[in-house]
Amino acid sequence: MKPTTKPTVFRVATLAVGTEITDGQISDRNSQWLSARSLELGFDVFEHRAVPDDREAIVQSLKDLSTRANVIFVTGGLGPTSDDFSRECVAEFVAQPLEWNEESWQSILERLAKRGALFTENQKQQCFYPRGAIILRNANGTANGFISTTKSDVQVVSLPGPPGEIEVIWHDALKSHLERLVAKGAAQRPQLTLLRTMGLGEGALANRIEEIIDESVVPGAARPVVGYRAHAPYVEIKLWSDSTQSKVVAQIASAIRREFGDILVNEGTEDVADRVLLSLATESAAGVRTLLIDRVTNGELAQRLFARADELKDSVVTAALANSFSCMIDRHAERPDEILKPAAKTTVLGVSIGNDDLTLVVSRGAREKEIELPKLASSLCSPRGRKWAIEL
Repeated sequence: MKPTTKPTVFRVATLAVGTEITDGQISDRNSQWLSARSLELGFDVFEHRAVPDDREAIVQSLKDLSTRANVIFVTGGLGPTSDDFSRECVAEFVAQPLEWNEESWQSILERLAKRGALFTENQKQQCFYPRGAIILRNANGTANGFISTTKSDVQVVSLPGPPGEIEVIWHDALKSHLERLVAKGAAQRPQLTLLRTMGLGEGALANRIEEIIDESVVPGAARPVVGYRAHAPYVEIKLWSDSTQSKVVAQIASAIRREFGDILVNEGTEDVADRVLLSLATESAAGVRTLLIDRVTNGELAQRLFARADELKDSVVTAALANSFSCMIDRHAERPDEILKPAAKTTVLGVSIGNDDLTLVVSRGAREKEIELPKLASSLCSPRGRKWAIEL
């Protein structure tokens, strides 16, 4: 059997700057978020690193990571205080002087004026960028991000620390920039097929997946790269393929769908909440309102849907969800029959449990459909059990 080798891909690392992170005062949520978004674009994230507010540590980390990375995300240290010197470290690393940007300064003045705040001289340090940098406008704060490139074509993406500011920069400008970068190397970039399952342990699942791969690969041919990721309540199956392996990976994926269709939740970047939100929007467009009767998750189901709707930034979906009615009922309480008798233009989704089995009842008028969902691996009274229930 030929050895398994992963095709060439753009490699990403994250560098979180802040003594509050290395001291354990806060967790590094930014690296997790950026890594998930990078994976969706086709990048390979190989390292997360955190350093305190220390110039030497920042520059040395950039040097270390640049030997393996095509893109380095640097988060934090772009603000107006004396311990915000990430931009200076990046400028030193890319060997470019810092230059003043008047447009950034005017933007800060306008933002402060709208808030009724006075500007101070130290705010000006946020308006210097390494020569040649691409400025990434920050609509949620005063510190813009920027992209600087080394002579060896390593791109350093400097971002502010607050997660909300990183997210808006990503959607406004950074994502499209990275998509163009990926497109340039599309011929060398491996394709990722991602299948997400729920209800079977990682070991048992992987054992059968490996057998399917062995059955699908022609003797002597290179074996596609496979990876697994268990994160409750999911187990993900990841298959990478280059241009010579796309056909066999498609065959493997089809075999997995046939054999594990009953536990296959979704694929790729799809979110399971998208199906519910699409249904709500479709129903709403037809003049049908949806009532959600939740006897299982203590309101976490509604929170999950609203969080996903916010991520999608789709006004139609958001309006449909806001127009729906969510009712939380204790799992031991009597069934609210007066609510569960919907009118012709109302759909009721009733989520309940019996003997640790999750049941979804969909009804409209006199029509009712009951769907038995898989038995849960843990009690629905526990936070983990409720998380399973939400995703099912």
